[in-house]
Amino acid sequence: MKIFLAIGLTVAILARVNLKDLGGLLAKIPLGWLVFCGVLYFFSNVAKTLQYMSLLDKKTPFLKTLYIVTIQNTITNFVAASAGIASLIAALKMDEDVKVSKSVMVFLVTKIMDLLFIGLFCGISSLFIWDKISTLQPLAIALLVGIGVLVLAFIAAILFRRSFVRLMDWGIEKTNLSRFAVVQKTADAVRLFTGQEQSILFGMVLRSFGSSFLFFVFTLALRYMGYRLFAIPLGLWEIVFITCIMQVISFIPINVFGGLGINEVSYFYLFSLFGVSQDIIPAFAVGLRILLYLAVLIALLYLPVYLVAGKINSREVSKS
Repeated sequence: MKIFLAIGLTVAILARVNLKDLGGLLAKIPLGWLVFCGVLYFFSNVAKTLQYMSLLDKKTPFLKTLYIVTIQNTITNFVAASAGIASLIAALKMDEDVKVSKSVMVFLVTKIMDLLFIGLFCGISSLFIWDKISTLQPLAIALLVGIGVLVLAFIAAILFRRSFVRLMDWGIEKTNLSRFAVVQKTADAVRLFTGQEQSILFGMVLRSFGSSFLFFVFTLALRYMGYRLFAIPLGLWEIVFITCIMQVISFIPINVFGGLGINEVSYFYLFSLFGVSQDIIPAFAVGLRILLYLAVLIALLYLPVYLVAGKINSREVSKS
């Protein structure tokens, strides 16, 4: 169903695209800037790797973790977020002997940290463009409140570990949610997280704070580059706000192929808030999609480099 939705929305967008205009837009992108976009995406993978490493107590090598994260994010963008998560959990289990509950815990904490910065930047950007988003003001407030409640619950899990787990277990039992495997795995991850010493938990969060900030900055920079390369008439705070909303949309479990179709349709509404002509949106949406896919493929070059370097290193070790 999700695939059919993505295909249907994409076909609707493509029907409005002037291929000549799209070709002209893509032809204007210098090769150097395209490579730079790939480098920005690669560094967002590096930031995500640092996030995971700050939460994994095993001494997983950085280059190996970056290899796993690159595969995860590539699958997320070309297949689905759920497939990317599954690949991350499977890779950590097989290659690093990390338990599933531990992998789920790491993933959940990184997502909460990501949401923290999404909410922070969404709130800041909203202050500068509040009059322009009158129709979205209730949604923006609800979004900020929702993220705030989630972050407060996360802090409560650290401060009141046993009480939080008892309340969680009571809620799961009363709502009979324990019959769902995803709820059980999430609950196990929460128990694993809260079962650690409070000082360890604070250390984990503080270490992941900086890398989470870097991840959002690189993500924002990549989006900003795309908007500027396609000459979209939006200011900095408009771009920050739209990027935050698009990041939230990426959390919705109906996304496949990196939000194909869903993202493109969302641009029509979000851009209309800031007076961007509807005529240029289809070509921009498809062009940005192509640009992001190319950036992912450029960052993917790390995989053969890592594998070749690993073979050379193993040969040198065997010789010695």
